[in-house]
Amino acid sequence: MTLEDELRAQRQRAYAQRSPEERKVRAAAVTAVANAQTAERALREGEPIPRFRLPSIEGGLADAGLLLERGPLVISFYRGGWCPYCNIELRSLQRRLPDIEALGASLVAISPEMPDRTLMTVQRDALTFPVLFDEGNEVARQFRLTHQIDPRVVRYQLGNGNDVAAYNGMDTAEVPLPATYVVGTDGVVRYAFVDADYTRRADPDVLIGVLRDLPAGRDATSGTVSAPASVTGAGTGAMSSEQITAEVLAAISRASGTRAGEILSAVIRHAHDLAREVRLQPGELLAAADFLRRCGDISDAARHEYILLSDVLGLTMVVDTEAAGVADGALETSVLGPFYRAGAPWEPNGANISRGTGDGEQARIHGRVLDTSGTPVSGAMLDVWSTNGHGLYENVDPSQPDYNLRGRFRSAADGSYDLWTVKPVSYPIPDDGPVGELLAVTGRHNMRPAHFHVIAAAEGYQSVVTELYTDDDPYLGSDAVFGVKPSLVVHYNHIDDSEALAAVGRSEPYWDLEYDFVLTPGHASSAGFSAGRRQAV
Repeated sequence: MTLEDELRAQRQRAYAQRSPEERKVRAAAVTAVANAQTAERALREGEPIPRFRLPSIEGGLADAGLLLERGPLVISFYRGGWCPYCNIELRSLQRRLPDIEALGASLVAISPEMPDRTLMTVQRDALTFPVLFDEGNEVARQFRLTHQIDPRVVRYQLGNGNDVAAYNGMDTAEVPLPATYVVGTDGVVRYAFVDADYTRRADPDVLIGVLRDLPAGRDATSGTVSAPASVTGAGTGAMSSEQITAEVLAAISRASGTRAGEILSAVIRHAHDLAREVRLQPGELLAAADFLRRCGDISDAARHEYILLSDVLGLTMVVDTEAAGVADGALETSVLGPFYRAGAPWEPNGANISRGTGDGEQARIHGRVLDTSGTPVSGAMLDVWSTNGHGLYENVDPSQPDYNLRGRFRSAADGSYDLWTVKPVSYPIPDDGPVGELLAVTGRHNMRPAHFHVIAAAEGYQSVVTELYTDDDPYLGSDAVFGVKPSLVVHYNHIDDSEALAAVGRSEPYWDLEYDFVLTPGHASSAGFSAGRRQAV
């Protein structure tokens, strides 16, 4: 039976054992990994491998440089002994080990699983080649292989008794994509198999064929004995940009396993890949550095250009949406924006936060705060703010009263809230700085559709930073900061009937919005940022 035959049989067994919903979730998770193009970004043919020294389960350190001095190297990254497809592949490699070694090559397998778990795999499958412990996926990350298992899949794995994060000694279920490499004695990848579908593996016959084309202990292109410069640091050849990336990642390897290390490693990898992809020129890099410097120069207490930059690039919305995890029908997130000012006055329900003159058309916003089951949430905080009718926030307009059009409200026992303000208007974001230059060079306008800012928070519920967008605004489909979501588009009714006006103690027409905020159970959190107020000159 071939490796593919065994893998196909395992796919069929797994399919039969799973519910339709689990099949759908797992298929979607594989598709998501494919769409993220992790496999395409992984180390490929023609690239040098990063140097690595990893502990072997049987003791001692396996040094890639020393192994390559003896001959070609086959490297198999696998997810862990809990993965049946990985075990099938490892047993297949064990069966072909004599053929691999007969060609002068060495074979190592690499996994992030803790040594005790890995030892179980080695003993169960009677593996005689080195199986290496890659703590925190440090080496897999340098090969650009790591990804997070979909949380929904993690729940199924936990239900099957497999705690992948705990097996790896990590906080998250991060694993390498299954990958197999054949590396020449020059330290350069001659064959790479990386697939977003974890059920697919490299054919051992292909590996053997590649090795036959690589005379053992000799460089595949010149036929002369070659020291693995890219692995050991020796050699006289020109240094590649990929080697530089590997060295930078190795320099911060002490931070592996930490959140800071995870983020910084990803920033380095993606930034270096970007430079290679677009062939970034030194002058362009300096121009980018100057752009960022000027973002800092123009920022002050009332204006944060970096937040504005994140907004117009859509990064804010990506981060907020990924972090939110709201239930269906619950309040969705939108951007906080650079104009939020903490400490707005507490107001009773029914109060008017329009404290200036000529602020705009009066509007009443009211409704309830509910949980996802429809139960009222008492004592929820609604921190609200908006511009006046001229599109200006009070913190950048010294002519407005302090905290004008800002306020904090508490929901009543029945979850109700009620406030008066002005109907939002569309307005331009600042374009007199570096962000404005960015918009201009990409042919984009700087307009935001009319919106009303809200931070909704309550004990035992996720805090939600969001905006309610007016449905009659012409910029709904082209928001400069990409904040509009369909569920956040609302309709204001114009109230001019005398009886309706009398019911709320008004004589002049106003705009009315009734909206219920639906909160998701979780932990309350703060906004994490606050602007100041610009003083009159």
